[in-house]
Amino acid sequence: MFSDDIRDAETRLDEALSELKRLTIEAAEAGRRYRHARARAWVSSDASTVKQREMDTEMSTVEERYEWELAEGLRVAQLETVRAYKQILSAKQTVANLPID
Repeated sequence: MFSDDIRDAETRLDEALSELKRLTIEAAEAGRRYRHARARAWVSSDASTVKQREMDTEMSTVEERYEWELAEGLRVAQLETVRAYKQILSAKQTVANLPID
């Protein structure tokens, strides 16, 4: 019984880790796209002041920034899921190793 519970917890943790890896790569790629779009927007801006150039850059990269922040938020949420599964696995292992009286 306990071994099935532990095996199930290990499987869930492995799946969560795989998903974390995928989301980490996705967040990194979204961050790269955002930084690239931001650099291109900055260079192509015709604004005469730095403040106006910053505003132009922000306005023209709002979608890329949203995609990056969303991807990063999903990555962080999945990291918390991994931490929770680690705690569950640890608790199940502890209970399985308790002496039976």
